[in-house]
Amino acid sequence: MYRQILNRGLFLLLMLVGGLSVQAQELVLEGFYHDMGDITARANPHVDRNGDKCALIKISTGIPNVKIQGDLGGASAEYDAGAIYIWVPGGAKSVKFIHPQFPQLEFEYPEEIKALNVYKATLKGIYPPGETRMVFNINPAEAKVVIDGKEVDNNDGVVSEVVTAGNHSYMITCEDYETQQGTVSINEGSVEMRNITLKALFGYMKIFTLPEDSMSISIEGVPVGLSQWPTTPEEKKLARRKPGKYQVHIEKEFFFPLDTTITVESGGKTTEVQYTLISTIKPKEQRHTFILASGGFAKGQMSYGAMVGMGTANGGYIHFLSDFGSSSTVANCDDTNYLDDGSLPYYTGATKKARLSITAGYLRRIIQPLYAYVGGGYGHRTLAWEMSNGEYAKNLDHSTSGAAVELGVIGKIGPVAVALGYQTVNFKYHEVNVGLGVIF
Repeated sequence: MYRQILNRGLFLLLMLVGGLSVQAQELVLEGFYHDMGDITARANPHVDRNGDKCALIKISTGIPNVKIQGDLGGASAEYDAGAIYIWVPGGAKSVKFIHPQFPQLEFEYPEEIKALNVYKATLKGIYPPGETRMVFNINPAEAKVVIDGKEVDNNDGVVSEVVTAGNHSYMITCEDYETQQGTVSINEGSVEMRNITLKALFGYMKIFTLPEDSMSISIEGVPVGLSQWPTTPEEKKLARRKPGKYQVHIEKEFFFPLDTTITVESGGKTTEVQYTLISTIKPKEQRHTFILASGGFAKGQMSYGAMVGMGTANGGYIHFLSDFGSSSTVANCDDTNYLDDGSLPYYTGATKKARLSITAGYLRRIIQPLYAYVGGGYGHRTLAWEMSNGEYAKNLDHSTSGAAVELGVIGKIGPVAVALGYQTVNFKYHEVNVGLGVIF
């Protein structure tokens, strides 16, 4: 009987000691509460995989490298310095915290989680009481850590080492990073925790190209493949570059090559640039059609008509002008009033005028949206004076027929076309032309 009691007592003692050892180093979530004054979840709403609004749980913590698992419902966890933001669907029950230094913690929410509300808590790490310990949270996680001249284990960026009270030296090194070293003074039974980030002695260049596909890039004459930003840790390590200026050559089939200089800064900074290559294939010009109502203005006479043109950068047009009048004459005269037979009739002062021209020519785009045109054709203009017998004599000093020459410009304002030009017939009759119409 005594043996049974002794065995049972030893068993209970082992269970107690084992329980204490399990609980000696653990994660603890404290002070969970509903913050009704925080409107972050309403002002910046997130949705889960079903499109439903989420609640936000803000976790304050000084422990880096904490990972989240749990009832996120397709929402997300956002990590920031000293905080974790967890977006969860309404009705979520629990969340799990995972860290390489501690046993995992599964925490059940003490109250109902409601969508668009904010909840807050603090995540802490508990170490064995009375134990003297140095804890380093290191970035980059692969750094080598030496304490008092001896390399210690680095568990994914977390070093937790039991030490004696007093002063301890440390040195943290990593390839392509600046070495950091110093001294820690620690009291008996306390935990000294430090977050250490090494300064990067490199930078990155991130090149965006338009078009995006099949772009060949060389840096300092060395091909680096396509313009793809590295995503994995291995790819990023290969993409590191020392600070300085780099000659970059970008090329793609059917595009003009591009040579440029990109400056990379230290501290792990990323220099982002974007380039648009110019195609070697000349794009097909859009064909435009002009239709304008046209008017001609000369001293004492107006004419009306239309201009129709078509082309891309080059094209052609047809132009018609007339006053739609007629002037049948039986004799010719000039400004001396004498007829061509030498007689001097009496004039009543009444006149008739007739104007007609048909021209065609070349249309050329000078700059967008301005076009120029030049052309020629046939034209005539007649001025007739009425004589006392009711018949008309053509005044040869103000009448002409034959070659018509014109030139002008057409401006495009959206779908509206405006023209201004000059036309002459035999360089004897001169006229200003204007037009207004559409271009499509």
